[in-house]
Amino acid sequence: MKTETTGKLLFFSKTFEFLEVHMPRQLGRSRDTIESYRDALSIFRRYVLEKLGVSIAQFTFAQCTRECVFGFLDYLCEKGNKPGTRNQRLAALKSYLWYAADDDVSLQSIALQVKSVPACTAPMKEREMLSEDSLKAIFAQPGNTLMGIRDLTMMILLYDSAARVSEVLGLNLSNLNLEAKHPYLRVMGKGSKERIIFLCKHASSHLMRYIALFHPMGEPKTNLLFYTYIKGNIGKMSVGNVERFIQKYADQARLECPLIPLKVY
Repeated sequence: MKTETTGKLLFFSKTFEFLEVHMPRQLGRSRDTIESYRDALSIFRRYVLEKLGVSIAQFTFAQCTRECVFGFLDYLCEKGNKPGTRNQRLAALKSYLWYAADDDVSLQSIALQVKSVPACTAPMKEREMLSEDSLKAIFAQPGNTLMGIRDLTMMILLYDSAARVSEVLGLNLSNLNLEAKHPYLRVMGKGSKERIIFLCKHASSHLMRYIALFHPMGEPKTNLLFYTYIKGNIGKMSVGNVERFIQKYADQARLECPLIPLKVY
């Protein structure tokens, strides 16, 4: 689609094909990745309208210069976006421009200009580490109730496996092999890549106790390792729920172990 007045290709004319056809069908990107790119282009659209004062129905590829993109990064910074977020949105913009340039050779010079825009430098943050005493204090908080046993098992598994919370919540019973000489689990990570994580005997024994309590004789009828009830139906636990109870136990443990950081994740 070209404008009648300038003859220049409109910048947002190819977003639908890029997001709905190119990314899922040709690149095989996940729905989460596609949505993050959609957000990035939507925020760029807002920048064009608010800061440049140009209607999205008139903004062309020719107007997407290096200076324009640098201005977009400044705009994101003003909005409180951290370097990692700004880099993700810059990557989405570059990817879209290369897609458009592959379809129209006249846009390659624009894509090359924007490609040279450097990523934001993110300062290295030194993460606070939990001491052995802090860890013991946190693990001592869950009570000997069903929910306490569930929470403790999950915290021990997260610590032993170093897996992401989302990966642990996505585990099925079939992903575990606790009877092996060296117990292990299979985790499905980013990009649908599977990896094997070996478990220590301590974590394995806690998992066995948990399974005996929460999955007796094949009940309830779910293959999810960790689950919750949502309006009477079995479903996957949310990452936010896990973050909340970890923080709760850390806050309780801090009363006896002041060295525990204010934020535990």
